[in-house]
Amino acid sequence: MDTNPQQPQPGSWPNLQNQNSQQKPPPPPPPEITLRTMQSDLESVKQTGGTATSAPKPFTPPELKEMASTPTPTVPKTSPASFPSQAQKTVTPGQFSVNEELPKISASAKMIAPIQRNMSRTLFIILGIVVIAIAFAALGYFYVFPKFFTTAPAPITTDIEPSQGISITPPVTAPPTSQTPTRTIFTHLSLLIANDGSSETLLADMSLASIKKALVEEAKKVASPGALTEVVFKDALGPISASQIFAALLPDIAATSLTDDFTLAFYFDASGAWPTYIVKFKSAADAMQFKSALENSSRLNNLFATDAGISSGGFKDGQANGKATRYLTFTQKGAAINTFQSGSTAVISTSYNAIKKVLSNLK
Repeated sequence: MDTNPQQPQPGSWPNLQNQNSQQKPPPPPPPEITLRTMQSDLESVKQTGGTATSAPKPFTPPELKEMASTPTPTVPKTSPASFPSQAQKTVTPGQFSVNEELPKISASAKMIAPIQRNMSRTLFIILGIVVIAIAFAALGYFYVFPKFFTTAPAPITTDIEPSQGISITPPVTAPPTSQTPTRTIFTHLSLLIANDGSSETLLADMSLASIKKALVEEAKKVASPGALTEVVFKDALGPISASQIFAALLPDIAATSLTDDFTLAFYFDASGAWPTYIVKFKSAADAMQFKSALENSSRLNNLFATDAGISSGGFKDGQANGKATRYLTFTQKGAAINTFQSGSTAVISTSYNAIKKVLSNLK
């Protein structure tokens, strides 16, 4: 038995598309929409054997009952005619009426604003017056008052008699911390070949009184007649220059051409002690000029250790040890100015015996 079904031949396939279009089922009917009401429910109950129901009763929830029991306040109806007029409105104490108070506040503000402006102006005016018054007071105190009312201090007079026992001491200035040299520092070299002794004297200052005091002290020293001793004047810086000594002894003669170093020697005889000055100049012409100026000086008495008295007149030519000199005698016994020049070296003695002793020992 042939179990395989006979295969359809090509071209003998049924037209399935046409069959499907002819056998499509119809669409389902639309759903039935019904509306339930109380009446339809009663009829349904009757049809199913139920008894007739009584008429429906209203049901009110408890919350609604409480709200229904509360009385609702009634608002009285008003009409524009029932509103009181502006004249009939009254405000009791404690009440506030916006319509009435706002105009009052604005009116008060309008009244206060000018007052505040006037107060500000017044305050600025007062402050300006105070400042101006202070300025005038300061001007008067510092400028006007001292000019017209301050008295000048009385001048201090020094015309006080000694019998009153009052002395005025000038102000004392503190000495400088360090002394600056005002002249050249040099080492002294004697211009004598030999002497009978030497010493140093410290001067307090470069004044004439200090130098004369030193000359007097040296003249008081005891020495044998005919002795020639050398004296060196010094200060804190060392030997004192010739220009400083002659500027004090002979202030009317310019001593700028003198060299720094010089020799001062004392000659002793029976008449006293006689200073002799040996000086050097920068040139022979300077020495000659100085010797001529010395003869015209009015201070020659300062060269002596003691008062020499009055001069005899003018200088005269002389000689000592065969050398030409110039001399001027004085009233005191043995006192005479004798000068000698050799090149740039000059000798000025206060005694004839002294210049003879010096010239015999001059370098």
